[in-house]
Amino acid sequence: MKNFSIILIILAIPFLLFGRISVIGGLTQNIQMNDGETKSGTITIRNDGIEPAEIKIYLTDYSFSHDGTTEYSEVGTNPRSIAEYITFNPHKTTIPPNSSTNVNYTIVIPKNTEDILFIGSLWSVFMVESIPKNSPESETFEPDTEYKMSIGINLRFAIQIIVNFGETGERKLEFLNAKIQKLKDKRILAVDVKNSGERHFRPNLTVELYDEMGIFIDKFTADKKHIYPNTSVRYLVDLTYVKSGKYKALVIADGGDENLFGINYNIELKK
Repeated sequence: MKNFSIILIILAIPFLLFGRISVIGGLTQNIQMNDGETKSGTITIRNDGIEPAEIKIYLTDYSFSHDGTTEYSEVGTNPRSIAEYITFNPHKTTIPPNSSTNVNYTIVIPKNTEDILFIGSLWSVFMVESIPKNSPESETFEPDTEYKMSIGINLRFAIQIIVNFGETGERKLEFLNAKIQKLKDKRILAVDVKNSGERHFRPNLTVELYDEMGIFIDKFTADKKHIYPNTSVRYLVDLTYVKSGKYKALVIADGGDENLFGINYNIELKK
């Protein structure tokens, strides 16, 4: 007879602990490389529980959109995937209670040729996934002789590996749309932007408000966001406490150095 289980997948955020498993040192690793170079890195996984924790580790590609869509796809799906140049060990392991283990990886970049040229940024994601005891993947799994329905909770941490090649690749930002939204009790200016360049960056977005006479009202700042080539994000700017009326909004995205992008929008804030 068979043992059935329902697996709930939860994507982890920084510092999240669930089942006492955590990733030490953050969920994003930025690496500077050149063609023909080899570099190594480490991901440290901690088990603060009182029982051994089984995990498996694998690579996926990663993309996202301003509409909230996030995709963890098969390796090689993304033309800017770094996964094929990465080797790592272990692929599966058990962490003793109150202990840590390291996942060691190596990135080997070949020399540039006429067929392949390393420019800008490549990236992929390491998935670190817990293995429930009732999963057939578990070393402690014992098939039951009776039909059995069980619920297992399976946690995944996504660690982004970003490789930037020197200072190559254009940083290019495209403004897609801006609109006023009501989010709970807040009045938000949502600004959608796309990285149409070749290099990953993390621009700081600000909004300067002017009234219809051109008089400066105030300046607002949104949280920084990672934007990979051919991905898009939505910046949220809180305008809750600005009085109702019509305004000119100067939106500026500062990507550092001389990478400055701007656009003007006419907006109306209603009660």
